[in-house]
Amino acid sequence: MEKLIVKIFKVLTLAAVAAFSVNANAGTPFRMHSKAPIHQVSQYVFGYGGVNLGSEHETTGNFLESYGYTPRDIDIDWDTDAGFTFGGGIGFYSNVMGGSRFEIEGSYSENTISDLTYAGDEYDYGLGESSISTMSVMVNFLKEVQLGKATGYFGGGIGGANVRYEGDLIGVPVDERDGGFAWQFIAGVDLPINDRVALFTQYRYMSIHGIDFNTSFGDFPFGSDEAITSHSIMAGLRFSY
Repeated sequence: MEKLIVKIFKVLTLAAVAAFSVNANAGTPFRMHSKAPIHQVSQYVFGYGGVNLGSEHETTGNFLESYGYTPRDIDIDWDTDAGFTFGGGIGFYSNVMGGSRFEIEGSYSENTISDLTYAGDEYDYGLGESSISTMSVMVNFLKEVQLGKATGYFGGGIGGANVRYEGDLIGVPVDERDGGFAWQFIAGVDLPINDRVALFTQYRYMSIHGIDFNTSFGDFPFGSDEAITSHSIMAGLRFSY
């Protein structure tokens, strides 16, 4: 899986670099006047921070016969409290679809595990220091829509994410991470501060696939039954140049 993610990153990065090169040599770039009336600007950098809302996770653990256990599946589900997220990246403006943007974005989020259900029983000890954290790299396409003096936008992205489970699993230490394919939906609003700087608010839904972990005793893997999903609300600044 990690080799596949590396290949995906390489393909996405090369595609983004090619797109930037074409845009840079295409003459006067398109720029939606609702966000910045300077038509000479073509690129931007951005940064944000916000809240990663709590979520539910469903996994299945497997006792393996090779380690002396009776082979059987164990349902392991947990919930997370609201946490934090931050990130940033670079992008450029395009006249595709009448006004749009392409971005390369990196983000980090972290949530504390609030409760755990193991084989149908609920546990809460040790969870105060257990957490799920995610690092991702995404390539986004965003369609811009004029909203008076503001600019709305919506779209999505694909890329890869690395998820870390750190803490306890009913008293057993766990510090594992795994990578998987990720996609996201994004919607937000830009509010111009001046010709080059805009304040934005944004909603993000992220879905991560193919995540598996191991505990520190023997080999007791537990993997996601469904994609790991999250909802986030952020605010940030975008500087165009």
